[in-house]
Amino acid sequence: MHNIQFSYDDGPWELNVDSFTLEKTSCVGILGPNGSGKSTLLRLAAGILNPVAGHITLKGSNLTHLKRRDVARSIGYLPQESPMLFDYTVDEVVRMGRYPHLQGMGLFSVEDQNAVQSALRTVGLEKLASRPLSHLSGGERRRALIASVLAQDPELMLLDEPTSGLDIHHAAEVFHVVRSLANRGIGILLVTHDLNLVSLFCDQLILMREGGRFVEGAPSKVLSEKNVTALYGKDFLVQSHPHHTQCPMVLPMGPDDAKTKSEGAI
Repeated sequence: MHNIQFSYDDGPWELNVDSFTLEKTSCVGILGPNGSGKSTLLRLAAGILNPVAGHITLKGSNLTHLKRRDVARSIGYLPQESPMLFDYTVDEVVRMGRYPHLQGMGLFSVEDQNAVQSALRTVGLEKLASRPLSHLSGGERRRALIASVLAQDPELMLLDEPTSGLDIHHAAEVFHVVRSLANRGIGILLVTHDLNLVSLFCDQLILMREGGRFVEGAPSKVLSEKNVTALYGKDFLVQSHPHHTQCPMVLPMGPDDAKTKSEGAI
């Protein structure tokens, strides 16, 4: 992204990004309050929205000049909400992600089928391939959608709140999958509100505020008490993870913590 400006037609709000590059093998988390521009940034990166000014390049080519099929072969995008009109099976959902690669009359080749099986295996849903989405847990459905994106065989994956609505166990499951994909060489850019999971699993974080970047860097640099307070308010504590000292954990303050903190105990 280079000198990006974007605004919607119905208001004065504007997104500004001077420069940003997503590389393969990196896992970058985008954080910030509601309305800060996180999802808009992701849609721009996916080519769903076009900037008012500036340009976005994909492997040296202007994103807006590329055919959607070509973009889909390199970028996998998972929106925050993915409603399904029909109760597809897991296998059917994952096969949909393979469409950008289909040739001729759209018949699946051995390579296409292998890609689907590999995606199912990566997210741990091989045994549930024939199960309808309505018979899955929230975490399993989210993993099925990630597998659909993975079946595209993308070099970059853009994930908008991949753990939205999930309990802590299933959210951690999804982040383990995402981290494994980055380790395999896929560039990951994800939007989330979970400061602690991105601290554990992401290499870099971007904190956004009012349509722009507030601060970016490694979790140990970004998730300071000063930065968290500036974005979310004063009722938070930031402490080191007990087993990963470079991973700060953000905790809400309890009813007695403010007094204790002011006395210097924390």
